[in-house]
This record gives sequence, structure tokens and C-alpha cells, in this order.
Amino acid sequence: MPDSTARDILVLAAHPDLARSHATRTMLDALRASPAADRVELRDLYRLYPDFHIHIETEQRALAAARLVVMLHPIYWYSMPALQKLWLDEVPRLGWAYGPGGTALHGKDFWLVASTGGGAEAYAPGGHNHHAIEEFLLPYQQSARTCGMNYLPPQI
Repeated sequence: MPDSTARDILVLAAHPDLARSHATRTMLDALRASPAADRVELRDLYRLYPDFHIHIETEQRALAAARLVVMLHPIYWYSMPALQKLWLDEVPRLGWAYGPGGTALHGKDFWLVASTGGGAEAYAPGGHNHHAIEEFLLPYQQSARTCGMNYLPPQI
């Protein structure tokens, strides 16, 4: 049986203006109050890296310890906030997370939890955004697959 006190869930929260957030802030507050909070390592990227200088080895250690990796953020211009994208560009490196010898994330679960500025009707062929939300999420799915991770159905 797994150690119930192990921090095996990594939440990468990225909101550039958390004070003005409703959805992301509410989810973070609920997470902190949860009975399972002791199993979660919460990394608020904008608080940790306001200068955008990411400590790659620290982030890789957190990833290595996790069984489930959660990206929590609002959808910005049909993608992720800038610091989350920089994190994705720098942390899961070739030879560590993917490519020859890159197996550090193989078999881990990846779950996107994101908020949008519009309802489900906005993300439909006839809606404001002209496409289903799943079409905008293909980069997340491919990134997880490239790293050998299990892409879980997103929570939008």
C-alpha cells in the first residue's frame, strides 16, 4: 500500500494576476483546505518565479517525485499563461523527460485543470471561438505523450 503521507500530486499553478482571479483562486483555496492537501505539492509559478528565472533542477525534482502532475491555469489566448509556457519549454528537457534517455516522466499522469473566459457554447463550431475546446488543447496532449505521460481528460 502506498504511503498515504507521500506528496505524490504536483500542482503547477500559473495565474499572472491571482488576486483578481475567481476560478483559479477558488480552486487553490479548496485544494489548500482539502483533507488530501498533505499529499499535494503546490507550486505557484508566478509567486516562485516573478523574474521568470525558473530553477530547473528544483522543478525536475518536484516532477520526479510526483505520480500525478496537474497544470492549473486560465486559458490565455487559446493557450497557457507565459510563465507556464516558459516552464514547459525549460523544465522537461531533452534527455531527461523525452528523447534518448529521457524517461523521467514515463508512466506519470498529466491532468489539465483550466478555466476559460467563456462557457461551453463559446467553444463550439458555431460559437464565439469557432472550435471545440479540445482543438485548443492538442499541444497539452502532445506534450504529455512526448514525455510518455498518461493524458487524463481535462477539467475545463
